[in-house]
Amino acid sequence: MKSVNTVGINATKHFSPAFISIVETIAINARHRPADIAWIEGERQISWAEFDSDINCLANALSANGLNPGDAVALIGGSSYWSYRVGFAVMRCGGVICPISALLTGEMLARLSENCAARRLFVDSDYTDLGEAVQQHLPALPTVYARCPEGSHSGIAFDDLIADASFEEHYHLIRSEDPANVIYSSGTTGLPKGIVHSHGARVGFMHQLGHGLRFTRRSRTLVATPINSNATWMMIFPAIWLGGTVITMGAFNVDKFLDECARLQPTHSFIVPTQARLICESPRSAGQDFSHLQCIVTAGAPMPVQLKDAMRERIGETLYELWGFSESVGTIIDPEEMRARPESVGRLWTGSDLRIIDEQDVDITGNGVGEIVGRTNSIMSGYHCRDEANAEIQWHDKHGRLYLRTGDIGELDGDGYLYLRGRKKDIILSGGLNVFPIDIESTMLEHKAVVDVAVFPIEDEKWGETPVAAVILAQGKAVAADELKSWLNQRLAKFQRVSDVYIVDTDFPRNTMGKVLKAELIERYLQAVSSSS
Repeated sequence: MKSVNTVGINATKHFSPAFISIVETIAINARHRPADIAWIEGERQISWAEFDSDINCLANALSANGLNPGDAVALIGGSSYWSYRVGFAVMRCGGVICPISALLTGEMLARLSENCAARRLFVDSDYTDLGEAVQQHLPALPTVYARCPEGSHSGIAFDDLIADASFEEHYHLIRSEDPANVIYSSGTTGLPKGIVHSHGARVGFMHQLGHGLRFTRRSRTLVATPINSNATWMMIFPAIWLGGTVITMGAFNVDKFLDECARLQPTHSFIVPTQARLICESPRSAGQDFSHLQCIVTAGAPMPVQLKDAMRERIGETLYELWGFSESVGTIIDPEEMRARPESVGRLWTGSDLRIIDEQDVDITGNGVGEIVGRTNSIMSGYHCRDEANAEIQWHDKHGRLYLRTGDIGELDGDGYLYLRGRKKDIILSGGLNVFPIDIESTMLEHKAVVDVAVFPIEDEKWGETPVAAVILAQGKAVAADELKSWLNQRLAKFQRVSDVYIVDTDFPRNTMGKVLKAELIERYLQAVSSSS
């Protein structure tokens, strides 16, 4: 009888696991499908060979101008090929791309540039004024403009930066643990937290979303949201990885979106609920053929059931909803599941896990409502320079496994489907009872004159806090606030009843992903009450 090896198997002396990053995948696609179209913007079509060459050119220019591996580069960009060329070139050098929201003020953008210790700032052509505002606060920060403002003595023209750069392959060894990007959360007070993702986490993210959203190398992905949003990258990465085509259309405009759908026949796209509402309200969309769409994803803010139904009526059974937490984890619900469970946001994407914990941090998964915690292959490396926040976000199960607190409240049913109840910080404590704004919002949306609603708390001497419902009325509808309040309160439990209904004439204040900025909405409401008293 042969002896049995009881030592165990160990091959680490011979080979280590290979790691192929997203940016290396671009070079691989350029070698194996050079003539295939990687990018479309307007009438311009960019092959994989051209895309890779453009990235090499900028990466070589950056390295020649002193950008070192690990250095951060801030970017004020939109949905444009130029912005993504910058992002991927920075990563190819081993740098860290830090896209920041163009909705912020120049002072806030300067603070974020300082927070990430940016060595360069790149500014897309639509945001020249913001770039100049940042320069006023940070005059020593080298700033590269897609189109340098006339008369500028401190800005660098992009064409000048790359004028003498080589198109030869730029290679830097990227390890799985190396930082790839910093995504800044949509903070409404103070400085947004910088979420650091490694290259390994980005590859994990790509696998999860590529599988869950059914991407292939034939996918054509229409992108109409800005580069600073993690939800935008969820459409970019699978398309890049699989060798599909990305279509950028600039800032969202409903007519342009419909035009690009008709002209380019995309298979995939991502929209936030506010964009979905514009599509449904457009007379053009009623007669348009959307049979080319295989997957249109909504995320960023909860989509009401009524709007889901309207979207499915317009575009067919291709609507997916994603609930996600940029730091760690998410769920997906596909069209078939959405029909059966319209109020759910679906089940886990692959390579992840969710638990529900109560206020004492006890695991109550499957037995009630609590905070959602998650772990995943695409987990962030941490918040940049925020040790306290990194400590606060952690939760460990009985085996010591690390989960991240999402700050969202929800529950899981027996089949693993997740149902959201709102943000933990948005729970209203009225008379000692928890009031979930989403319950009131869902009821208010049943009124035929209401197209959107946001519920927030105000201080109350008797109850501590009491809910107020801000509403947006449908076009052509006129209903008094008192009438809406009476209608709503008749359908709510006593402890849920609103103290006021606030009719908003235009739209709610929102971040780039359409999420309502409730702190700003409360401020507007209090000003309206004060001016009317």
